This record gives sequence, structure tokens and C-alpha cells, in this order.
Amino acid sequence: MSLSPVHVRRWRHLARIVEKSRRYNQTTVYHSCGTPACLMGHAMAYKARVEKRDFYDITWNETSLWLGLYADVDHDHLFGLSGCNNAGRSGKKAAAYVREWLKQNP
Repeated sequence: MSLSPVHVRRWRHLARIVEKSRRYNQTTVYHSCGTPACLMGHAMAYKARVEKRDFYDITWNETSLWLGLYADVDHDHLFGLSGCNNAGRSGKKAAAYVREWLKQNP
């Protein structure tokens, strides 16, 4: 898989977002208060902010495509419950995984 420069920039920015997140949680898309939790939740919120749309109007599939991923690709290693190398509640661990994944998918 080859990502375009635009997609790479989006992934790098997403890594910075989750790295700074105080409430990162890979086991759920968003918290009960409606704020994003996991990598996909943060990606959807990032996309919503860039496009000036409501977070709840953004879909998983359109966000995957926005990040340069395609429907036939297995996304569990990034977005599954044990995604980002079992990042759990560590945004720093998730960010490190994303950066390493980018190196392997130039």
C-alpha cells in the first residue's frame, strides 16, 4: 500500500492528536460525553473539524478513505479493540504505533 503525501500528513497529524489526548481509549469509539476516544474516534473528529462538519455525521468508511485506506484492507491492527499494538488507554503508545506503521507503508 502506498499513501499519498496528503494522507501521510493526515496520519502524522492524527498521531500528534492522540499523543496529546488525555482521554485516549482504544476500547471505544467515543466517551459517553460524546468526545472521541480511540484512534478512529479521533480520526473522525479530526476529519469533522477540517471539513467543518458534525462529528456524528462522519462515517467510519469515509474516514478510512480520507486517511488513504481502502475497504478491502484489514484495519484491525489500527482500529480494533487491541489496535495500535494494544495501546489501551495510552495515546503515546498509539502515536508511536502509527508512526512506525507509516515507516513501513511509505
